[in-house]
Amino acid sequence: MNEKWDGLDQALDTICFERELRREAPEKAASSTSEERARKLNALKEQIRDGLYKPDIKDIARLLTSALDRGM
Repeated sequence: MNEKWDGLDQALDTICFERELRREAPEKAASSTSEERARKLNALKEQIRDGLYKPDIKDIARLLTSALDRGM
């Protein structure tokens, strides 16, 4: 009977491990996405500081109108 419980413990450990891996996957993806966003934001800040940034007036207008739609 002891071998039976050992097998059950191993099966449960495997299931728990696999579930934890699935839970961690979105967190890792979000982390890499936030790191990428931070790199892009830093590059944009550097362009602004250097006077090289040329904003697209259409993008600015779209952002302003969407902000107005949300009541900001």
